[in-house]
Order: sequence, then structure tokens, then C-alpha cells
Amino acid sequence: MPLITWKDVNERYPETAKYADATQADSAYVAYAVAEIEGRLSQRFAVPFSLNNITARDLAIDATAAATDRCRHAMCRAK
Repeated sequence: MPLITWKDVNERYPETAKYADATQADSAYVAYAVAEIEGRLSQRFAVPFSLNNITARDLAIDATAAATDRCRHAMCRAK
């Protein structure tokens, strides 16, 4: 089971729900955000993180929301 899901991101940041559907977001945003968090923290902590690691989950949710926002702004500029 993944560390977080798109639903977790939408619960904290409801505005992200309009930018991508769950299938697209889980593969495009969530997976990369989790990999980034685990990669950055792997030098000091054992990865993959367990589902009850609240700090890792919070970081992954915030990183996913930030990636979604960056992508949304890039698409707005392209139009």
C-alpha cells in the first residue's frame, strides 16, 4: 500500500481535486512526491516509510500538492 494517495492530498488541499483525477494523480504526482521524500530522507532513515509515520506522510502530501500547483501554473503559462 502506498504511503499516501490522491485522496489524502485532496483532504488537506481540497483545491487540488480539480486539477487531476485520482488515477492520473496517483501515477503522475503522488508516486514522484513519495519517491522524492524517501530519496531525500533515505540517508538518515530507513525507507520505505510505514503508513503510521505521520511526518513522512505530511511531507509527501505537501510535496504532492506543491508539484500539482507547479504543474498547474506551468499549464496556465502555456495557454
